[in-house]
Amino acid sequence: MGFKIKNGVLTRYKEEKGVTEVVIPDSVTSIRYRAFSDCSSLTSVTIPDTVTSIGGWAFEDCSSLTSVTIPDSVTSIGDRAFSGCSSLTSVTIPDSVTSIGESAFKNCYSLKSVTIPDSVTSIGWNAFSGLTVIIKNMSVYCSDGDDDFFNALVKKIVSGESITAEFIKEAKHTETKDPVFLHLCRKGQKDCLEYVKK
Repeated sequence: MGFKIKNGVLTRYKEEKGVTEVVIPDSVTSIRYRAFSDCSSLTSVTIPDTVTSIGGWAFEDCSSLTSVTIPDSVTSIGDRAFSGCSSLTSVTIPDSVTSIGESAFKNCYSLKSVTIPDSVTSIGWNAFSGLTVIIKNMSVYCSDGDDDFFNALVKKIVSGESITAEFIKEAKHTETKDPVFLHLCRKGQKDCLEYVKK
């Protein structure tokens, strides 16, 4: 495989013709900036539990990537790490992760399911920009929204359900019927970290 590794750091993967699935070697402890960026043929990447950090832009614009396994050893996901992975359909962020960088999953248009654990204390601006999916384990409020919609939204959050794009489509301003901004906040925090708009 076309891995370039130095002192445990995977600095670059050279895309190989016909290779669509990659298993990163156990000798790797961190994935560097742009290590896999623009590898448009990759559909699946398995990260070993020796890796503790995923660098900025690490998988940016891997447009065919549908599956990535993030192990419990990872503590941070860098800025734009998976930005532009437009075929990625679901992501489970393990309990070990404490920070998600800016625009980390921006424009992952196929992403329909994201689970964020309570261990995450920092989410960068625009981390999930471009998505029409709301994330588990987040508090939500609506700006100028419909009270009935908001009450239904709260019930779903309290019950631990994920909220789908189809559900968001029902969010309309009471008077203008325009789409509503849905603000996502960490549980127990007042400052909003992100917003999603249909």
